[in-house]
This record gives sequence, C-alpha cells and structure tokens, in this order.
Amino acid sequence: MNLKKKIKGGRDVSFNFDYTKELGEDNAENFKEIISTLEDMARLAEENPMLFKKKKPSVLYNLVQKNKQKIQKLLDHLAGVSELTNVLAKHKVYTDLLSIEKGGLDNLETIKVTTAHALWLKDVLAKVKHFAKDSLPLLASFDESHSVDIDDIREYINAAKQLKNVLLGYLGKTKDIEKLNQGFRKRFALSKFDEPHKHVKELEAIVGIYEYILELRDEQYHPTGVDMVHLVTAVLKDDSLYFTDEELSKMESSLDQVSKAEVLAKEISNSKLTVASLGDLNDLAVASEVTSLYDELNELLKTEKELIESNIDVKKNKNIDVLFQGNNISELMQEIATCKEYINTLIEINDVRKRADRYIRS
Repeated sequence: MNLKKKIKGGRDVSFNFDYTKELGEDNAENFKEIISTLEDMARLAEENPMLFKKKKPSVLYNLVQKNKQKIQKLLDHLAGVSELTNVLAKHKVYTDLLSIEKGGLDNLETIKVTTAHALWLKDVLAKVKHFAKDSLPLLASFDESHSVDIDDIREYINAAKQLKNVLLGYLGKTKDIEKLNQGFRKRFALSKFDEPHKHVKELEAIVGIYEYILELRDEQYHPTGVDMVHLVTAVLKDDSLYFTDEELSKMESSLDQVSKAEVLAKEISNSKLTVASLGDLNDLAVASEVTSLYDELNELLKTEKELIESNIDVKKNKNIDVLFQGNNISELMQEIATCKEYINTLIEINDVRKRADRYIRS
C-alpha cells in the first residue's frame, strides 16, 4: 500500500509506520489532543501578537516556571482588580478631577490609590455636609471653586466691611462699592453674585466651608497636586460624579485584592519583565496558559514519540521560541493532522482485516 499524501503547502510527505505494531484509538486520540493543543497555542499567538513581539516566549515561559504559585495567586486577584477598574471607569469626570491621565487606571498602584481615596472621601463628604447644613446649596453660587478662592473672597469681604458704616451702610460709598463689585465680578465671572456686597454673610459661609474642607485634608489619602476644595465642592454639587453605596461596597471588598496583587506583581517582576498594570496581568495570564499548553504538548509528543519522530520533523518544536517563529505552529499542526489521517486509515484497515479474519474462521 502506498502511504503517501500531499500536505497543504505542496510538499510530499512519506510516512513510515511499523506495521507489526498495533495502532488503536489511543494513538488517534493522542494525535487529536496534540492538534487541539497546537490550535490553542496558535489562537493565543494570533490574539496577542504584540506580547510575543515584545517578549521572547522563552522569557515568559521561564518567568512562569519560576513563579507558578505566585502567578496563580496573582491571577486569582485579577477579577477583583478588573471589577475595580470597571467601577472607576464609569466615573470619568471624577477621575479627571484627580488628574488621572488617560490609561492611568491600567496601573495597579493608581487603581489602589484611587480606590483608597474614594473610600476616604466618603467620610469627608459626610462631615462637610454636616458642617455646612443649610448653607450647602450656597456652593452652587460659583460654577467652580478652588482653594485659591479663599484669600480672594476673604479680601473682598474685608474690603466691603470697611466701606460699610454700622448706621449708614454704604451711603455715600456707591462708587467705591461698585468698583469693588466690578473687581469681584471680574475675578468670579461665573458667580451668581451681581451685587456681592449684599451677600457678605453668604460669602462668609462659603469660605467657611472651603476652609473646613482643607482642614479635613489627609496627605496619606489625598493626592498631591489635586485641589481638594475643587474636588469636594464639585462632588457636593453633583453627587452623580461620586460612587453609589453599592459601588463603594464593591470597592471596599476589592481593595485588599488589588493591594495583594500589587505586592505579588512586584515580587514576580524582574529585569526582563515588569508586572505593574492590568495589561501586564493579562499578558501574564496568556503566558501562563501558553506555558501550560507547551508542557502539555511536550508530554503528548513523548507519548507518541515513536510514531512522531519517525514521520515528522520535530525541529519546529526544538524550543518554545522556535515553535513561535513564523508559521511553525501552523505547519507542525498540518503535519500532525496529516499523520493522524494515516493512523485513522490504518485503524480502519486493521478493523476490516480483523472482521474478515473472524468471518473466515467462522
């Protein structure tokens, strides 16, 4: 019987089988598993082209082999970290107020710090609401509020009080007070106070809220460079910018996971690969899966070593770097698939022969 067939690509491949050895369904199943494993590896290579361009598969493979337990623990936290990122991403205006750059929420440390800050801010908001009481709606008098506004508003209040007589009010001071008011309107162009000298008490209440907000500042939680007055007043004027109780509950339960993930990521990182972001965790998950598949592939190849080495050029699997070069995965998969077809054919022939023998004996 001439066992010769063309593999896709136009090459003739001859197969050499020991026909004295019985071939059965176990052989066919092993070849099926080899093909399935190669298909999974090909899929991962196709879905993550940049990963294998940036890092040699052997670097990823060695990293995973040396840190299997830590990586598994780290990946166990991946769901919690992703959930935190999704919650934070829903509140873009809030994260913009924190000056988080585009893509910043991919970083583990940023995710942790932002979450811890949001949970801390919950208590701050409650305290400011309690302090301000009925004066809270006055914050809407200004389109935006900033820490630097405190001195400017205080300066205006003091100047207006100096112009005001206890008995006569602003009598005879019309030009002076209008000049003062013009300066206020220039400084606070979008405020609701056209004649601010008539609202000194309201201005004092607003400044009092601003100052109390700054008293609550905690360097442990509040990021440097972020105006706390601007952030807190923005949230108090529009609570949709902040998180719901349900979201805060999720954030609180997930904060520990991202903290542990960050510690593990630093322990796993080395000079060749830094693990610091959610993208890095996803890459690590892919690397872990590729490592598992490559080990599985080699075990399967050993199982069918006699058949494969006598019929297939396994140089394409010399090491994991070679396997991932060019079309080696695809070509090896095609050769294995063709070899499997011959095995299936031989199994069918043997089955026919056995049935014929039984028929003759009967």
